[in-house]
Amino acid sequence: MKYFKYFLFLTILCLSGCAITYLETIKNPEFSQIKKEYKNLLIVFPFSKIKTRKKVEQIFVKEFNRLLNIKAISGIEVFPPFKDYNQQEITEILIKNNIDSALILTFQSCDTKEHYIPQFYSATFGSISQIGNSIYYKNFKYGQSGYYTYENIVNFEISLFDRETDKIVWLAVSTTEGDEFCNFVDIIKSLADKVAEQLIKEGIIERKK
Repeated sequence: MKYFKYFLFLTILCLSGCAITYLETIKNPEFSQIKKEYKNLLIVFPFSKIKTRKKVEQIFVKEFNRLLNIKAISGIEVFPPFKDYNQQEITEILIKNNIDSALILTFQSCDTKEHYIPQFYSATFGSISQIGNSIYYKNFKYGQSGYYTYENIVNFEISLFDRETDKIVWLAVSTTEGDEFCNFVDIIKSLADKVAEQLIKEGIIERKK
């Protein structure tokens, strides 16, 4: 039974999608000595496919509202994509909705890497038996033939804008790596959580209390 539980655990572990995000960031030195308290953050993912745009913005809104001391708002809800907005209209809409900052997510690239896992064998248990004056040992082995795994890699550029000055406060480039069991939501959630964590770490937005 213990061997069954062991292999069941390995199976569940392998079937669980996992994503990890890496960030490289830089903060605008003009804001180093300025303490800004952002209250309403607009999340904008300018993407041609409406369904994808809505999903990405919704994930960021959900995670930011959970982790940060701020109200995150989906950009597509504030600026419906039925028209082109000029600068004056954008400013008026931002002021009307009390939005003091905006996080712009720009998709850069995606790729898939293939990894080969070589064949391996591992002895798990054995048995000893005696026939006459001879002792026999049987070694039972469980093995795994070689196989391929696939890793999805997605890159973004993330910019935090200050509405009052219309300047970039913070800029980041991200790489999110997800195994073959990761879905789209896993990857974007990993990105959102990492960005929120970094904004807290760099003292730009406070953690939710």
